[in-house]
Amino acid sequence: GERDRGLERERGQLEAKLCTLTSERDALCAQLASMTCERDALTASVMDAAGERDALSGAVAAVTSERDALSEKLAAAVRERDALTVGGDSAAGEMEAVTSERDALLDERGALTGERD
Repeated sequence: GERDRGLERERGQLEAKLCTLTSERDALCAQLASMTCERDALTASVMDAAGERDALSGAVAAVTSERDALSEKLAAAVRERDALTVGGDSAAGEMEAVTSERDALLDERGALTGERD
């Protein structure tokens, strides 16, 4: 009798302990599931951020390429302006020479005309 009651009491305590441990295990499993969901959400967020970063890198590359093309156009325009300036200077020089030649011819004509008078 006494021994059976002692064993019965011990069995009850062990069952209660098993029940507590089972509850703790279930709580830990739920916590693990929650943490797994958080990790998956963070992983997805990181993937989204990486995608955005790649898209921004592509946009930066496109803008850089466009800037380089515009720089080349600007350089070409400056070269063209410089060539026109040189051409304009040359034309001005030619015009001066033609004007001097004309003045000399007018002087010569004036001298010849003056001689005839």
